[in-house]
Amino acid sequence: MEKCKDRLKYPHIFLLILGAGLFISVSLHKCLWFDETYSAVLSSHRFSEMLNIAAQDVHPFLYYIILRIVNFLSHGSIIALRLFSALGMQTLAILGYTHVRKFFSAEMGFFFSLLTYLSAASLKFASEIRMYSWAAVFVFLSALYAYITVKESFSDKKHAVLFIVFSLFAAYTHYYALVTVSIINLLFIIFSLRTKQKISNMLFSAAFEIILYIPGFIVFFCQSSKVVSSEYWIRVKYPDVLTESASYMLTGGTEKNDMFGMNERLNKFIVIIAALLFVLLIFSCVLRYIASVKSASFNNTSSAALLSVTVFFAVVACGLLVSCFKEFYYVRYTMVMHGLLIFASAAALASLKRQSVKCIFCTLLAAIFLCVSLPFYKTVYDGSYERCRDILCEKISEKDIIVYADFTTASVLSDMIPDTEKYYYRYGKPEYPRADLAFDRDVTAVSSLSDIPGCEGRVWILDSWGADGEFANNVMNTLNCRHITEEVDITVSYRGTRLRFLICDFD
Repeated sequence: MEKCKDRLKYPHIFLLILGAGLFISVSLHKCLWFDETYSAVLSSHRFSEMLNIAAQDVHPFLYYIILRIVNFLSHGSIIALRLFSALGMQTLAILGYTHVRKFFSAEMGFFFSLLTYLSAASLKFASEIRMYSWAAVFVFLSALYAYITVKESFSDKKHAVLFIVFSLFAAYTHYYALVTVSIINLLFIIFSLRTKQKISNMLFSAAFEIILYIPGFIVFFCQSSKVVSSEYWIRVKYPDVLTESASYMLTGGTEKNDMFGMNERLNKFIVIIAALLFVLLIFSCVLRYIASVKSASFNNTSSAALLSVTVFFAVVACGLLVSCFKEFYYVRYTMVMHGLLIFASAAALASLKRQSVKCIFCTLLAAIFLCVSLPFYKTVYDGSYERCRDILCEKISEKDIIVYADFTTASVLSDMIPDTEKYYYRYGKPEYPRADLAFDRDVTAVSSLSDIPGCEGRVWILDSWGADGEFANNVMNTLNCRHITEEVDITVSYRGTRLRFLICDFD
C-alpha cells in the first residue's frame, strides 16, 4: 500500500495541476444565460437587499452570500464569479488527494480526481456561475465525515463536528442538497444504532443540525408553500428522465441547450453509452460489496461505495415519488451528488483487477468527455455573445427603450446594454418565483402596458421567436407606435439565446 502511495503521489499532483488548467481554461469567457445572469446581478446587491430578493426565489442563500463577497472583491467581474465555480470543482478533485487517498487508497484517490476531470458535467458546472460545484463539495464531505465518524465510533470528535458543519453548508446551498444530507443523516443514525454507538452522540449531532438550520427551515417553508400554490416549469417525462439521470454524471445534460451544437443523433448515442457505463460502474460496486461479504473480507471501500450509490438512488426515488403529485424532480439537481457518484465510480474502477479493463473504461470516459466538451469549448469561445452585444450597442440609442414579456430570454440584456431603459411586462405571469426582482435597478416591471412612459427615441419590442405577433401589436397600439421600421435578429450560440427585436417609432 505504501509503495502504491509513493508511486501515485506525483502523478496525482501532476493530474491536479493539469485539471486546474482545464477548469480555468473553460472559465475565461463572458457568455451568460438567465441563471448565471441572475446569480451575477443578485450578488451585486447589498446583503440586506440580496437576502430579501433571494427569498422570492427557490434556492437557499449560502452560495449567494459567498458570491456577494467574490463580487465585491472583484468589482463585479464575470470571470471572477465564474472562476469561483471552477474553484469549487477543483476543490472536489483535490479531495481525491487529500481525503479519498487518505481514508481509502491512493489508487482510488487518483481515480476520484481523474473521473472528476473526465466528466463533462464537471467541466460545464466549473464554468457556470451557479451553486452546483460547491454543493457537490459540501454533500460529499458531509457523507465522507458521516461514514468516518461511525466507522471510528465517534473517537475523533473533529470528524463529527465536520460532518455537522458540511451537512449544514450543503443544506444552506441547495434544497436537493438538503434532501441528500437528510438521507445521509438517516443512514448515519441507522448505522450508528447497528454498531451500538452511544445514543447521546447521535442526539447531539441531530439536535445541533436542527437548531442551526432553523433559519433555513423558515425560508424553506415560505418558499415551498409558494411553489406548491403556483405552476412551476419542471416536467417529468418517462422514460427519458431515467436515461438522463443515469448519464448526467458524464454528459452534464441531454436537453437541446445542453448539446451546444452537437449532432442530435450523436448526442443520443453518447447518452446511451454514458448511461450504460454508469450502470456498469454501479453494478460493479454492488457486486464488489456482495463478494466482500460472502468471502468475509468485508472492507470499508466497498461499503462506502455502496452507501454512496444508495444515497443517490434514494434521493432520485424521493424526487420521482413527489413528482407524482407535484413536479419536483429535475435531473440537473442531482449534480449536488456529483461527488458521491464519482466516489462510487472510483471505487469500482480501483476494484478491477485487470489493468486493461481499467484502461478501456477510462478511454471510453475520455471519448465521451471529448465528444461533449469540444462543442462546448467551441460555443463559449465563438464570439457570438460579444458580436450580439456590439450590434445592440451600435444600433440602440440612449433615448430608446426596450419592452419585453419573455424575461428569461431578455435577462442577458442587463449585461449587454445595462444603460438602456427596459420594461418587463408581467401581466399574466405567476407571482412566484420573482427572479425579475434581482434586476429592479435596471428593469422596470409593469403590470399594464399603459404604465410604460413615452420616449424621445424608438421602442424596441423583444418578440419571442415564432410568436404570433400579438404582444408586439399590443405594445404598438398601447404606445401609439406608427410602424415597424426595422427588425434585428441576433443569436447567441451559448444556450441557444435568440433575440428578435421589432424597432418602432412613436406617433
